Amino acid sequence: MIALITTTLCSLLVYRDLGKPMLTGIDDENITQVYGRNLANGFGYVYTPHFEHVEGATSPLWVAVHFLLDKITAHPEAYVLLLSAALTALSIYWSLGVVRFLSAALELPRWTLWIALLAMAAQPNYFHWSVLSMMDQGLWGALVLGLVAVLVRQVSSSSETPERASPLGVVLCVSSVLARPEAMLLLPAMLALASVIVAVNKGVGAALRYVAPYGVAVLLTLMGLTALRLTYFGYPLPNSYYVKVSSNPLDNIVYGVHYIMWFLSSNVLVVPGVLAAMLGLMIGVQSLLASARAATRLAAAHSAMLLIGGTLAFALATTILEGGDHFPGFRLLQPYVPLMCVALTFYVPLIADRSRLTLSRTSILAWSAGIALAIIGASYSAFVLTNKVLRDDFTLAREGRQIGDLLNALPDQPAPDVGVLPAGGIAVSYHGRVLDLLGLNWAEMAHASGRRTGIPGHSAFNLQVFWQQPPQIMLPTLTQPANPLDEKQTPDRYELSVLQGLMNEQRFRDHYRPVLMHLGDAEIFAYARADFIDAHHDDPRIVPMAWERLRPPLPTPPRLE
Repeated sequence: MIALITTTLCSLLVYRDLGKPMLTGIDDENITQVYGRNLANGFGYVYTPHFEHVEGATSPLWVAVHFLLDKITAHPEAYVLLLSAALTALSIYWSLGVVRFLSAALELPRWTLWIALLAMAAQPNYFHWSVLSMMDQGLWGALVLGLVAVLVRQVSSSSETPERASPLGVVLCVSSVLARPEAMLLLPAMLALASVIVAVNKGVGAALRYVAPYGVAVLLTLMGLTALRLTYFGYPLPNSYYVKVSSNPLDNIVYGVHYIMWFLSSNVLVVPGVLAAMLGLMIGVQSLLASARAATRLAAAHSAMLLIGGTLAFALATTILEGGDHFPGFRLLQPYVPLMCVALTFYVPLIADRSRLTLSRTSILAWSAGIALAIIGASYSAFVLTNKVLRDDFTLAREGRQIGDLLNALPDQPAPDVGVLPAGGIAVSYHGRVLDLLGLNWAEMAHASGRRTGIPGHSAFNLQVFWQQPPQIMLPTLTQPANPLDEKQTPDRYELSVLQGLMNEQRFRDHYRPVLMHLGDAEIFAYARADFIDAHHDDPRIVPMAWERLRPPLPTPPRLE
């Protein structure tokens, strides 16, 4: 009940602070909805029906969930939202279970539980990404926290009988591999930590017998998933990996380190939480070495510290190797935030001896309540001031769906190909082919260049691939009285950046013209290919514009020979 109430209240508060957006998920979640719907309708695991097999959704398990919901209803968004909230509550539930175990092992006061709970409640970005975005962060977080809870209880057992893998642990291992590619690195590390603890406590043989079912489950699932990917898509990893991760490891590490540095400044509790996890890891390693030398059992609390601190350390290292991502609010790290909040309880032994305090019980409660309210108030106030880009993600999904509906009014048969940057919302509603110019759902674009420099996750565009399949309509954007077209700022600098100055090229200006499309009760600005304009020369709704009306091409810097 505590977990459910916390999830509900904090999600409602974040929803209000986001401006009460339409709850259909952000634009990237809409991509997963497209894959699930196409699977349910019998088109296969594809982004556009009757076109290439491409795995643009990173989580096969989350796509499978959408597939099942699409079999039940034509509008699964509300069910996805409820499931995301339930998974987030499950993460908090398992986190609090680990805190109770730690409290018992360290003989801490009962109020220790509230430290972790209030720390989680003070993380608005966590509830945005785990619940309201409706992406797979809630699923991945629940699986990781569940596995941590299982391993902590098993390897810290005081029983003399050898530990045995549990069915729940096996299910969590299998599900984790299907949920995120990070599982290929994180799960072996977590299982290795658990096996080392069991080996110190009960011998190497006991450790191997304990970890073998989990390891076999991970290995067989990974082998099966890789074989299916190679057979169906032709590649061993999701297409999103090739779009976002550079073939140069140094690029990824540099971006990843910057990502972690920015994360440390994202919330008042992040630095204390990460430091607490590293403190727990150091205490756990030191105790493990001492126990190994003395041939004694590792204390239950130190086993838990080692697993919690080690898991968070490997999660941070995995994020560095991935290079982080472009999303605000640190999407990749939010699933591990409850673990960071659990680590805060490692500080409690330093303050648990209250006998030296001269304050009364009432004063202690008042000070504690004041500190908690100040932290929560500061966290949500900062979230309100910095969440514009998060709100824009919901707007992109809503406007993308509207653009798709409007373009469906065109009489063209077949419907014209449309090249876009935000690729989720429009693909939900548009009947024609949508070309994801950033390569997430376009395999040839994703594999055209292995080096990724520029905005993380937005640097896969390749001019050569583009000109092999130039779409008839490019970059459709809604223009309304509240959002008029600024001709002096068009083409947009962001679009020019991620598309490598495409709209400034003479070849593009020879083959495309800017147009205004008056469709329904709205107006769309886009770049249309010359043959599309010629085919609609007698359609008053399609109004070509002169390039001279727009921002002149920016000067190209001279090349250094």
